[in-house]
Amino acid sequence: MYIWNDISIKVHGSNTAFIDKVEKYINAVYNPGYKKTADIEVLVTDNRSDFIGVPASARLIKTLEYEDEFIATLHIYNEGKYLWYIYEDMADICIDCNKNKLTIITKDLPIEFEYYNILIFMFHPLGYLFENFRFYRIHSSCCTIGNHSFLATGNSGSGKSTSAFAAQRFGGGIISDDLTYVRNIEGHYLAYSLSGLVKLRDDSLSRFFPDLGLLEPVCNFMDETYFFIRDINLGKKPDNLISGIGILTKTGLQASSYKKVKPVEVVPEMFPSTIHTNIRENASRKFAFITEMLNSISCYRIEFGTDMESYYNIVSEILGETDDD
Repeated sequence: MYIWNDISIKVHGSNTAFIDKVEKYINAVYNPGYKKTADIEVLVTDNRSDFIGVPASARLIKTLEYEDEFIATLHIYNEGKYLWYIYEDMADICIDCNKNKLTIITKDLPIEFEYYNILIFMFHPLGYLFENFRFYRIHSSCCTIGNHSFLATGNSGSGKSTSAFAAQRFGGGIISDDLTYVRNIEGHYLAYSLSGLVKLRDDSLSRFFPDLGLLEPVCNFMDETYFFIRDINLGKKPDNLISGIGILTKTGLQASSYKKVKPVEVVPEMFPSTIHTNIRENASRKFAFITEMLNSISCYRIEFGTDMESYYNIVSEILGETDDD
């Protein structure tokens, strides 16, 4: 049993090769003595009889052909409160949003890169069930400086991971590098990560953060280096109150710059990247949540330069304005 922000997650089944690796990568507390009924059940098995198959009446939402050699073709189906992710010759996943149950049918660890088995087949689909507990995932990084956190989003390659490491390098911390869960508690938006790892491209690592080369990485894969968040943050848990939201754009210039923008300017860039294939009811609820968040937190457009200290300074300035408020 794992406890993640007061949500209990039971992980069990016959695929022990998979289950044994969950504890290594999940940013949650393992509590084998937990006796209450779990909020979320995750069944990982190779027994086909445990799986609710895709009914003929289900609609095919999307088919994705991955160019990467480690992921097969993905078919996504929906009927009512069920979603199915069918990875050809790798894994079948059923997400039951009524019972808060995730069923994963796979043998051992089908992806050679160990972490991706947990990330793709378990962590990603869990995001749908977390929405029932009002945690919403956003394609973003989140760094912390002082008593506030900054959510940075943008297109793939815009520098989300690099920007998070920039904040940590000059005295801040990292909450997440690519996917952030956000929850509204009494008008305060708080940031969380399900994964215990953060990653950085090797070229960014050597160019901007060579001192991290002295830190023992968890693993390397496809020109990216992975670290435990706790090692990067030196064991300190960062403050997770989100006080600023930024849209990142790489410029190639040395200094970073920013300007405050209206929420309406941010919405097109956050959608549809923050709205995954979803059950219609859940998608509309998530849209309302993010729209309300954008209207509650100051938004900025950031021209992200190559001087990491410059980026740290402007985010510090942005969050300092929040303190002044």
